[in-house]
Amino acid sequence: MKNLVKVAFLTSIITAALVYVMLEWRPLQGERSRPPEVSQASSPPAAPGPAAAAAEPAPLSDDERNNIDIYQKYSPGVVNITSTSYAYDVFLRPFPQSGMGSGAIIDNQGHIVTNHHVIRNAELLEVTLADKSKHKARVIGIEPNKDLAVIKIDVPRGGLTSIAMGTSKGLQVGQKVLAIGNPFGLDRTMTTGIISA
Repeated sequence: MKNLVKVAFLTSIITAALVYVMLEWRPLQGERSRPPEVSQASSPPAAPGPAAAAAEPAPLSDDERNNIDIYQKYSPGVVNITSTSYAYDVFLRPFPQSGMGSGAIIDNQGHIVTNHHVIRNAELLEVTLADKSKHKARVIGIEPNKDLAVIKIDVPRGGLTSIAMGTSKGLQVGQKVLAIGNPFGLDRTMTTGIISA
């Protein structure tokens, strides 16, 4: 008998709570669906909200400014290289295979430094410049043991942005390094790192 009274009491409390929630919820739902009435003449100017704050660019650190400056100055000297070689299927029929990689223009004569594995066994080489123009290239020299190669394109002088060769003398572990590449031909990318050893 006691358990039956407890169940009846709990049921009545739960039912009362549900009825209260349903009655209170309907007006709130109706109020939410109505647009607020605002008098434009008497309303004060709106305070800047998150949308206005998002429109303002965040301040840049000195390191970020340095990264951006280097990217803007040197990225036009980074190219995409597409290499095409030919392989043979099981019936000895040739079919083309292509690969892609990055390179850096090192002078205004059209010499480009790249990795040897990018141009290895290539029968055709095509270089895409920052302005999206495409140029046939030829191999000038290779150093497979150091994975280096130099290729050359023929373009009018003065139409290239070159990247000066540097030296590793005096580098110290922990110094910042920036790498600009164009491995997929879509756009130039930049990553940061440090001298690790």
